[in-house]
Amino acid sequence: MTYNRRIVNEISVTAGDILPLNEVKSYLRVDGDADDELILGFIDAAIGSAEKYMGRSIRQKVLDAVMDGFPSAYDHDALDRLGPGSHTISLAVFTNGTREIDLAYGPVSAITSITTYDRDNTSAVLTSAAYFLNGDRVTLNDGYSWPADLRRRASVVVRYSVGWGASLPAMVRVALMQHISAMYDCRMGCEAPEGCKALLQPFRVMDMLAW
Repeated sequence: MTYNRRIVNEISVTAGDILPLNEVKSYLRVDGDADDELILGFIDAAIGSAEKYMGRSIRQKVLDAVMDGFPSAYDHDALDRLGPGSHTISLAVFTNGTREIDLAYGPVSAITSITTYDRDNTSAVLTSAAYFLNGDRVTLNDGYSWPADLRRRASVVVRYSVGWGASLPAMVRVALMQHISAMYDCRMGCEAPEGCKALLQPFRVMDMLAW
């Protein structure tokens, strides 16, 4: 078998106040602006730490999932590499997985395009009528099939939008505030407290295996 690689590239990040500075300063009970730059740094660090822990996007981003091909009934290399034992994997592996593609770092809000490259390196954009967004998955519509005769590497690029932005779940917002508070108290970047991780745990994605 040939391992079907998947690489996720960050194309852009939307600037904006996910946690406004004045809101964070109020939570920290900080007056004045002497520590503004320090607090802004802690906000960014807390968001980055939470995104890494959850495997999800807090910031609104545009991502490219670059794959060596579409899922197929015989493409089980990802599962083979796991080896024996218990693993957390996508339900799509067992339920119609050949017609679905899991997209990493959700929540996914939109699919911009699916571009394919044939053996002559000519690109084509798959019609949007062929698929739909199903949670954090692309699902092929009935009557359509994935394009064939593609080049061996980097033959499929799914461009999509992710992130909660300012519309954070309350538990995630509280976890970020608590982590920022912990860093502000010790005046250094530190790992998120266990209480923060407990708040983030329900949103955590372990393995992003679509097939």
